[in-house]
Amino acid sequence: MTTIGDLIKAEAEKQKKMKLIAEHIGVSEKHIYKILRSNNIDISRLKKISEVLSHNFFEDLAKDPDLAKISDEKELEQRGLMQFWEIVPKVLRDLKIEPILVHGRPLEIEEETPLPEMMLMPYNISFTLGKTLEEKADGTELKEIMEFNSIKNREGDTVTICTNKVYGSSFYDIAIICRNEIEWKRIIQFATETVQKNNPNIKEMARNYPFNRM
Repeated sequence: MTTIGDLIKAEAEKQKKMKLIAEHIGVSEKHIYKILRSNNIDISRLKKISEVLSHNFFEDLAKDPDLAKISDEKELEQRGLMQFWEIVPKVLRDLKIEPILVHGRPLEIEEETPLPEMMLMPYNISFTLGKTLEEKADGTELKEIMEFNSIKNREGDTVTICTNKVYGSSFYDIAIICRNEIEWKRIIQFATETVQKNNPNIKEMARNYPFNRM
């Protein structure tokens, strides 16, 4: 669904004025992306944005009120997360993978910095809610320090390889979205087989990994 936030983002990037918009409404450049994604823009900010871009977004709203609607993104995220916890543990057991999931945000990481919700250790496979980590990194400092490359299997399932440009370390990211058991099994098998090609001893490492199991 196209929102007023989508329209503003497209016009601002076209005019290369995203930084100027952030300055005019008094937020950081990375925070303006968060505002536009949430589609939560108050009238005074929308007025300033319209002035900076010389485009009357109020007219767009008058012509199409649906542009102001909040999408059902949060509802879909929660549904996807519920399916994840219902299906993925069984999938991991079926694939004979030690189901060791670590989650939580390190204290030194800023709240606005996008991070995966969970990591399958020691496979270094992450799970990010709603979108891939690459999509969530758009407009944030994370995009500057991470390199993202997508790989696909024959069915079109996408796994993103996330590489730290400074340290050269990598992990594989999978979006937590609504998937049935067959789809979850296929994409996890694709990711774990890719990891095992680079590290044949990964299953033995997993059996001895010192974290709580699901």
